[in-house]
Amino acid sequence: MRHVASIAAVLVCFVTLGPAPDARAELRNVTAQVSSEVQEVFMGTVLQSDQTTLDYPGSVMTSPVTAITRLDRLAPDDSIVSGAQGITVFNDPRLLGLIVANDFGMDLASFSATPNSGWVVNGTASERRTIAFRQAEVGALPGQPVQVTSTLFLSGVLTLSASDAQHDLTGCSSTMQFTLTLVRTGQANQALVTGSATLTGGPNGAVTLATTGVIDPAQHPLTNLDNTILPLPLLRAVTFSSSRAADQFQYQYTVNVDEQFELVLDFSASLTTTPDGAGGSCVFGLPQISFADIISRVQNSDAGQKAQDQISSLVDTTGSDRPDEPATRVTPIPLLFALPQLCGVLGLESALMLLGGACLMRRAGRVRGGRRR
Repeated sequence: MRHVASIAAVLVCFVTLGPAPDARAELRNVTAQVSSEVQEVFMGTVLQSDQTTLDYPGSVMTSPVTAITRLDRLAPDDSIVSGAQGITVFNDPRLLGLIVANDFGMDLASFSATPNSGWVVNGTASERRTIAFRQAEVGALPGQPVQVTSTLFLSGVLTLSASDAQHDLTGCSSTMQFTLTLVRTGQANQALVTGSATLTGGPNGAVTLATTGVIDPAQHPLTNLDNTILPLPLLRAVTFSSSRAADQFQYQYTVNVDEQFELVLDFSASLTTTPDGAGGSCVFGLPQISFADIISRVQNSDAGQKAQDQISSLVDTTGSDRPDEPATRVTPIPLLFALPQLCGVLGLESALMLLGGACLMRRAGRVRGGRRR
């Protein structure tokens, strides 16, 4: 079942105070698309699904934009025995005011306590910025090439968990990936920074980590939190923190003065968990909420909240502990100097955080025997 641009608008404030922008780079336009999808799966068959896709501007005209999906599986006595939910957020960086303009946030989670209900939870977000460096601000001639240096920040966590320390996690995974692309008229697109990380489950509680691109596996060890929380004796996590140099990804590109170009940031996360005791989460740029909610509904316990507390002792998934916005340096070519602090706006194609505002909410799906209640 597909749901697009779901129904009600609710005001939710997750506001972070921060400095006003330095507008020396002209941010001419911003468009975005966010999506959230939950699928209940058993033996390769999708039993039910819930999907929301929102375009900005388009189906939604105000920012922040939030896509939320949720499904539960009910037992004959109406108790919840399995559940999943996904949240994807986009914030328009032009709407600065008193908030720090960051772009995306995601919070995916699932858990099953029944032998016939597994989950796939997906979140995607894509933002396209139209930008130009103006002659008067850069101090270079029209058409002169300039080299731009900026930074992308990453904060969040991937987890896999189970109700048995030796649980077979084969088929379970928790993954994220991102790409920042430069788009110039008449030229091939240029990937400026790209990376991914995936937790993969195996027999007897095994979990492995694989990374690509700028994610250095040596700087992202797999954290074992087994037997610290009952009834979740298996809990593995890999964390990313914008306060660490390992998760501050510097990139460079060259454009011309007064040239209009685009930066496209794509971020996606996906969580797959199997039936009968497996769960997990993917959280980037948001407070951890969904995993505690799912465990509370399914197990009627605070184990999910305790797991989130353990992870919070390791990382701030909102990225609010990141350093002050670094300078985006713009160097005219061939002149050998750089102008510091040239663009509060351009440093914004970076971190993944929830800032709040109008959230699009939808009624949670509750299903018995494959029918929504």
